[in-house]
Amino acid sequence: MGLFYREFEDLRIEALVTGCVGALRGWLGRVLCREELDVFVEKARRAGVDPLGENGEYHTLVVNTKLHSRRLSYKIAETARYGDYYIVRVV
Repeated sequence: MGLFYREFEDLRIEALVTGCVGALRGWLGRVLCREELDVFVEKARRAGVDPLGENGEYHTLVVNTKLHSRRLSYKIAETARYGDYYIVRVV
């Protein structure tokens, strides 16, 4: 987990949660950044979900880092549910 935190800190990663299991649904469509990471990891652990998402519990789209020339602009077009998995479609 240390490298995970360090990358978020060092690169100033902002990642949009584009898909997740129902236990993390409150994070769907939200942007993860270093300031939110502790809360997200704790929520995932309490829900019995791998905080790194190694088993596909959630997916993200990186919208900004210090390496980007500018933040990726996007709009959430819709939300869909597939069983216990939720996604946002972005344009």
